Amino acid sequence: MEHVGRILSEHGATFDDVVKINSYYVDGGQDDAWCRSIDACRAFFRSPGPVVTGIPLRWLPNGLMIKTEVIAMLGEDGRPLARRSLSGAGDTSTLVPAPFSPALQCGDMIYVSGQVSSDAKGTVLDPDALVPQTHTVMGKVRTLLAEYGLSMDEVIKVNAFFKSGGTAEELNDNLRVRSACFTDPGPATTGISLPALTDQGMMIDVEVTAMPR
Repeated sequence: MEHVGRILSEHGATFDDVVKINSYYVDGGQDDAWCRSIDACRAFFRSPGPVVTGIPLRWLPNGLMIKTEVIAMLGEDGRPLARRSLSGAGDTSTLVPAPFSPALQCGDMIYVSGQVSSDAKGTVLDPDALVPQTHTVMGKVRTLLAEYGLSMDEVIKVNAFFKSGGTAEELNDNLRVRSACFTDPGPATTGISLPALTDQGMMIDVEVTAMPR
Protein backbone atom coordinates (compact mmCIF):
# COMPACT_ATOMS: atom_id res chain seq x y z
CA MET A 1 0.00 0.00 0.00
CA GLU A 2 2.94 2.34 0.58
CA HIS A 3 4.10 1.67 -3.01
CA VAL A 4 0.57 2.42 -4.23
CA GLY A 5 0.53 5.67 -2.27
CA ARG A 6 3.76 6.83 -3.86
CA ILE A 7 2.51 6.06 -7.38
CA LEU A 8 -0.77 7.87 -6.72
CA SER A 9 1.14 10.90 -5.46
CA GLU A 10 3.19 11.03 -8.65
CA HIS A 11 -0.08 11.51 -10.53
CA GLY A 12 -1.55 14.10 -8.17
CA ALA A 13 -3.87 11.61 -6.46
CA THR A 14 -4.27 10.18 -2.96
CA PHE A 15 -5.87 7.11 -1.42
CA ASP A 16 -9.09 9.14 -1.23
CA ASP A 17 -9.25 8.99 -5.04
CA VAL A 18 -9.04 5.19 -5.23
CA VAL A 19 -12.32 3.64 -6.40
CA LYS A 20 -11.38 -0.03 -6.86
CA ILE A 21 -8.88 -2.49 -5.40
CA ASN A 22 -8.05 -6.02 -6.48
CA SER A 23 -5.74 -7.94 -4.15
CA TYR A 24 -4.21 -11.22 -5.29
CA TYR A 25 -2.84 -12.94 -2.22
CA VAL A 26 -1.35 -16.28 -1.23
CA ASP A 27 -3.66 -17.94 1.25
CA GLY A 28 -1.35 -20.81 2.17
CA GLY A 29 -4.36 -22.77 3.46
CA GLN A 30 -4.99 -20.24 6.22
CA ASP A 31 -8.67 -19.37 6.65
CA ASP A 32 -7.90 -15.90 8.00
CA ALA A 33 -5.43 -14.87 5.28
CA TRP A 34 -7.91 -12.51 3.59
CA CYS A 35 -9.01 -10.97 6.91
CA ARG A 36 -5.41 -10.24 7.90
CA SER A 37 -4.64 -8.78 4.48
CA ILE A 38 -7.69 -6.52 4.29
CA ASP A 39 -7.20 -5.35 7.88
CA ALA A 40 -3.71 -4.15 6.92
CA CYS A 41 -5.19 -2.15 4.03
CA ARG A 42 -8.04 -0.52 5.97
CA ALA A 43 -5.83 2.03 7.71
CA PHE A 44 -5.04 3.72 4.40
CA PHE A 45 -8.65 4.63 3.58
CA ARG A 46 -11.57 6.55 5.01
CA SER A 47 -15.27 6.31 4.26
CA PRO A 48 -16.56 6.10 1.61
CA GLY A 49 -13.73 3.79 0.65
CA PRO A 50 -13.19 1.93 -2.62
CA VAL A 51 -14.75 -1.36 -3.60
CA VAL A 52 -12.47 -4.33 -3.05
CA THR A 53 -12.12 -7.90 -4.29
CA GLY A 54 -9.76 -10.48 -2.84
CA ILE A 55 -8.50 -13.28 -5.08
CA PRO A 56 -6.72 -16.15 -3.26
CA LEU A 57 -3.85 -17.83 -5.07
CA ARG A 58 -1.78 -20.89 -4.25
CA TRP A 59 1.49 -19.06 -4.93
CA LEU A 60 3.17 -15.98 -6.36
CA PRO A 61 6.70 -15.90 -7.81
CA ASN A 62 9.83 -14.85 -5.92
CA GLY A 63 8.33 -15.39 -2.48
CA LEU A 64 5.71 -12.67 -2.85
CA MET A 65 2.56 -13.01 -0.72
CA ILE A 66 0.37 -10.32 -2.28
CA LYS A 67 0.01 -8.19 -5.41
CA THR A 68 -2.43 -5.30 -5.43
CA GLU A 69 -3.83 -3.22 -8.27
CA VAL A 70 -6.01 -0.12 -7.90
CA ILE A 71 -8.06 2.25 -10.03
CA ALA A 72 -8.20 5.90 -9.01
CA MET A 73 -10.26 8.72 -10.54
CA LEU A 74 -9.77 12.49 -10.66
CA GLY A 75 -11.70 15.17 -12.52
CA GLU A 76 -10.36 16.66 -15.75
CA ASP A 77 -9.24 19.64 -13.69
CA GLY A 78 -7.27 17.36 -11.35
CA ARG A 79 -9.66 17.85 -8.47
CA PRO A 80 -11.32 15.04 -6.49
CA LEU A 81 -14.61 13.73 -7.84
CA ALA A 82 -17.77 13.38 -5.79
CA ARG A 83 -18.41 9.78 -4.74
CA ARG A 84 -21.37 7.97 -3.26
CA SER A 85 -21.29 4.65 -1.45
CA LEU A 86 -24.21 2.35 -0.69
CA SER A 87 -24.53 0.02 2.27
CA GLY A 88 -26.39 -2.67 0.36
CA ALA A 89 -28.90 -3.01 3.21
CA GLY A 90 -26.92 -5.88 4.75
CA ASP A 91 -27.43 -8.06 1.68
CA THR A 92 -23.92 -7.78 0.29
CA SER A 93 -20.65 -9.59 0.73
CA THR A 94 -19.43 -9.86 4.31
CA LEU A 95 -15.90 -9.89 2.87
CA VAL A 96 -16.08 -6.09 2.44
CA PRO A 97 -15.52 -4.47 5.87
CA ALA A 98 -15.73 -0.72 6.51
CA PRO A 99 -14.49 1.69 5.29
CA PHE A 100 -14.59 -0.23 2.01
CA SER A 101 -17.79 0.01 -0.03
CA PRO A 102 -20.00 -2.79 -1.38
CA ALA A 103 -20.70 -0.42 -4.29
CA LEU A 104 -19.33 3.00 -5.16
CA GLN A 105 -20.29 5.66 -7.67
CA CYS A 106 -17.62 8.10 -8.84
CA GLY A 107 -18.45 10.37 -11.74
CA ASP A 108 -20.36 8.28 -14.28
CA MET A 109 -18.84 4.99 -13.12
CA ILE A 110 -20.33 2.50 -10.66
CA TYR A 111 -18.09 -0.21 -9.19
CA VAL A 112 -19.38 -3.24 -7.28
CA SER A 113 -17.15 -5.18 -4.88
CA GLY A 114 -16.77 -8.90 -5.31
CA GLN A 115 -20.03 -10.48 -4.15
CA VAL A 116 -20.29 -13.97 -2.67
CA SER A 117 -23.06 -16.34 -1.64
CA SER A 118 -23.23 -15.75 2.11
CA ASP A 119 -25.68 -14.35 4.64
CA ALA A 120 -25.20 -11.31 6.91
CA LYS A 121 -23.29 -13.45 9.43
CA GLY A 122 -20.86 -14.72 6.79
CA THR A 123 -22.32 -18.23 6.54
CA VAL A 124 -21.87 -19.62 3.05
CA LEU A 125 -25.21 -20.33 1.35
CA ASP A 126 -25.54 -23.45 -0.84
CA PRO A 127 -21.98 -24.59 -0.03
CA ASP A 128 -20.08 -26.30 -2.85
CA ALA A 129 -22.93 -25.64 -5.32
CA LEU A 130 -21.70 -23.40 -8.14
CA VAL A 131 -24.95 -22.74 -10.00
CA PRO A 132 -27.15 -21.88 -6.95
CA GLN A 133 -24.39 -19.63 -5.60
CA THR A 134 -24.12 -17.89 -8.96
CA HIS A 135 -27.87 -17.13 -8.86
CA THR A 136 -27.47 -15.65 -5.36
CA VAL A 137 -24.45 -13.58 -6.28
CA MET A 138 -25.99 -12.13 -9.42
CA GLY A 139 -29.08 -11.24 -7.37
CA LYS A 140 -26.88 -9.27 -4.96
CA VAL A 141 -25.27 -7.42 -7.86
CA ARG A 142 -28.72 -6.60 -9.26
CA THR A 143 -29.88 -5.26 -5.90
CA LEU A 144 -26.86 -2.98 -5.52
CA LEU A 145 -27.22 -1.56 -9.02
CA ALA A 146 -30.94 -0.96 -8.45
CA GLU A 147 -30.04 1.31 -5.50
CA TYR A 148 -28.31 3.55 -8.04
CA GLY A 149 -31.31 3.37 -10.35
CA LEU A 150 -29.52 1.05 -12.75
CA SER A 151 -30.39 -2.30 -14.27
CA MET A 152 -28.09 -5.16 -15.23
CA ASP A 153 -28.09 -3.75 -18.77
CA GLU A 154 -25.87 -0.87 -17.57
CA VAL A 155 -23.11 -3.34 -16.64
CA ILE A 156 -20.13 -3.04 -18.98
CA LYS A 157 -17.66 -5.51 -17.39
CA VAL A 158 -17.97 -8.68 -15.28
CA ASN A 159 -15.18 -10.59 -13.59
CA ALA A 160 -16.16 -13.95 -12.11
CA PHE A 161 -13.70 -15.84 -9.92
CA PHE A 162 -14.95 -19.34 -9.26
CA LYS A 163 -13.83 -22.68 -7.90
CA SER A 164 -14.01 -25.57 -10.30
CA GLY A 165 -12.08 -28.43 -11.75
CA GLY A 166 -11.92 -26.45 -14.97
CA THR A 167 -14.18 -28.79 -16.95
CA ALA A 168 -16.04 -27.43 -19.97
CA GLU A 169 -19.38 -28.40 -18.38
CA GLU A 170 -18.68 -26.40 -15.21
CA LEU A 171 -17.51 -23.39 -17.17
CA ASN A 172 -20.55 -23.44 -19.44
CA ASP A 173 -23.04 -23.88 -16.57
CA ASN A 174 -21.58 -20.91 -14.74
CA LEU A 175 -21.48 -18.73 -17.84
CA ARG A 176 -25.06 -19.67 -18.74
CA VAL A 177 -26.38 -18.41 -15.39
CA ARG A 178 -24.43 -15.16 -15.63
CA SER A 179 -25.36 -14.57 -19.27
CA ALA A 180 -29.08 -14.97 -18.52
CA CYS A 181 -28.91 -11.81 -16.39
CA PHE A 182 -28.25 -9.58 -19.40
CA THR A 183 -29.86 -8.64 -22.71
CA ASP A 184 -27.97 -8.36 -25.97
CA PRO A 185 -25.46 -6.74 -26.28
CA GLY A 186 -24.21 -7.92 -22.91
CA PRO A 187 -21.10 -6.78 -21.03
CA ALA A 188 -17.59 -7.99 -21.55
CA THR A 189 -17.03 -10.88 -19.16
CA THR A 190 -14.09 -12.88 -17.88
CA GLY A 191 -14.33 -16.12 -15.93
CA ILE A 192 -11.31 -17.19 -13.88
CA SER A 193 -11.23 -20.72 -12.50
CA LEU A 194 -9.36 -21.08 -9.19
CA PRO A 195 -8.57 -24.12 -7.05
CA ALA A 196 -10.15 -22.47 -3.98
CA LEU A 197 -11.82 -19.28 -2.78
CA THR A 198 -11.71 -17.41 0.51
CA ASP A 199 -14.05 -19.61 2.60
CA GLN A 200 -14.76 -23.32 2.72
CA GLY A 201 -17.70 -24.15 0.47
CA MET A 202 -17.54 -20.84 -1.41
CA MET A 203 -17.73 -21.36 -5.17
CA ILE A 204 -17.93 -17.94 -6.82
CA ASP A 205 -17.03 -14.27 -6.34
CA VAL A 206 -18.34 -11.73 -8.90
CA GLU A 207 -17.38 -8.08 -9.35
CA VAL A 208 -18.86 -5.71 -11.93
CA THR A 209 -18.40 -2.26 -13.40
CA ALA A 210 -21.43 -0.33 -14.67
CA MET A 211 -22.01 2.94 -16.48
CA PRO A 212 -25.36 4.69 -17.03
CA ARG A 213 -26.47 5.01 -20.64
